[in-house]
Amino acid sequence: NRSSPYISFSRDDRKDDLINIFAQDKIALSPKELYLTLGSKFEHNDFTGFEYEPSARLSWLVDDKQTLWGAVSRAVRNPNIGLDDIQFLVSTLSPSVMAGRVGDKNAQSENLISYEIGYRVEPTPNTSLDVSTFYNDYEQLILGVQGTAFLTTTSLGSYFVAPVYPVNAGSTTSYGFETTAKWSPTTYAQLSASYSYLQLKFDQPDPFGFSFNGKSPRHQFNVRSAIQLPHDVEFDTSLYFVDNLSRLAIPQYTRLDTKLSWKALENVELSLVGQNLLDGNHPEFTGFLYQAQSEIPRSVYGNI
Repeated sequence: NRSSPYISFSRDDRKDDLINIFAQDKIALSPKELYLTLGSKFEHNDFTGFEYEPSARLSWLVDDKQTLWGAVSRAVRNPNIGLDDIQFLVSTLSPSVMAGRVGDKNAQSENLISYEIGYRVEPTPNTSLDVSTFYNDYEQLILGVQGTAFLTTTSLGSYFVAPVYPVNAGSTTSYGFETTAKWSPTTYAQLSASYSYLQLKFDQPDPFGFSFNGKSPRHQFNVRSAIQLPHDVEFDTSLYFVDNLSRLAIPQYTRLDTKLSWKALENVELSLVGQNLLDGNHPEFTGFLYQAQSEIPRSVYGNI
């Protein structure tokens, strides 16, 4: 890890180990009708030690065209070197005081318990519909807590750092649903569409910006088509809509991508690709501190 006057670590050489295994078993409670799948991931990391992530999924094959399922899972997000061992100077408060994020080796994993229910149906041989809903419960989320200023010395000189430490003090819930529909009107054409809705509810405000509130789109939608034309030519089109990110001041956008490809030989394909055709450029994420914000431009290119 290379240090600089603005971002530094206690050691430039560091090695962290991560060991994990996964086990799973599918049990037929009622052959060809009701199945229970149990599994878990077990891991050991150098930040929090032993972690476990179990899951249970129950699937009911209503008939040969319908499936109803539900699942409960636990997941964790482990601390990393940026939370454990870092001094990150963010801004200058006065000529002798700088604000910064400082790591804390006491930070623990963030925990998630996820509940899901889904339904899949194939009303006709060439159509399918998937609908799922979820409720997520997050605990021990990392929030920023202001600490006592301390004196430090770098190549910039000696100054006081007003630190913000990571503390497992946050919790939130999220819920929403996703749906996907597919239709193949002919053997040469496939159409699909999907929509997702996400709602987050944070229990505590975070004045230091560690939270993710307003950083995920509430609505997302896409439509895709794939058409197989004569002479090994295929035309693909994708239309996406992504809702705004209120916390980052990123507006909503609609994106259109196309691809026209020709399989000239068995191992040779030529293609013409267009991306972001509806807009000259648009932002998808904001800049952060020392990074400049970039925007996604319209582009057209060929591939061989």
